[in-house]
Amino acid sequence: MLAVPRNYRRKDGYWVGQYRVQTAEGTKTRYIYGKTRKDVAEKLTRALADRNSGLPYDAKITVGEYVERYIEDSVKDTVRQRTYERYEQVSRVHIKARVWACKAECSNPSPRPRSVQR
Repeated sequence: MLAVPRNYRRKDGYWVGQYRVQTAEGTKTRYIYGKTRKDVAEKLTRALADRNSGLPYDAKITVGEYVERYIEDSVKDTVRQRTYERYEQVSRVHIKARVWACKAECSNPSPRPRSVQR
């Protein structure tokens, strides 16, 4: 069972929010930092909402792996077969070609070489 999240203040004055997530390797504790208790509470609320909605937290996962997992786990059983096939094709052709290897936490992937750009 995942423990109740908690906030506390460090000796240096920063606030820390702590919560647990399930990963492929098992349960892990994640920490959120902020200058005020309110900042940490807001970040913690967002993180818990993401966790509870099924959004995986795995800093090692690539964007492509995340999209693959999302299409397989969340989309496949909710749409028609042809729609699923089209989603898979679009992700493979467009996402894989551009940002597949970028880590999911990376917000600004490096641009592709000129020879690959259209």
